[in-house]
Amino acid sequence: MTADERLEAFCAFFNKLDKSCTRELYEFYTPDVLFIDPLHRIEGVRALERYFATLYENVTACRFRFHDRQASGQQAFVTWTMQLVHPR
Repeated sequence: MTADERLEAFCAFFNKLDKSCTRELYEFYTPDVLFIDPLHRIEGVRALERYFATLYENVTACRFRFHDRQASGQQAFVTWTMQLVHPR
């Protein structure tokens, strides 16, 4: 699978992500991932799994619209806009 194909698979995964499939994060992230969003800085794939499990616990709907993407070797980045529907 090429880097571009892996990046497309990553984007497709995020649009099906819910509380039942957070373990699949290990297929897309290395153990030392650094994940930054506007409210959090998360280090490590285990912490990222806990973050998403908590985030998706009561989510009604979540979709991502992807913008910039770039892959080079084993590194990649994606920018997105997330639409989240949550009872709170």
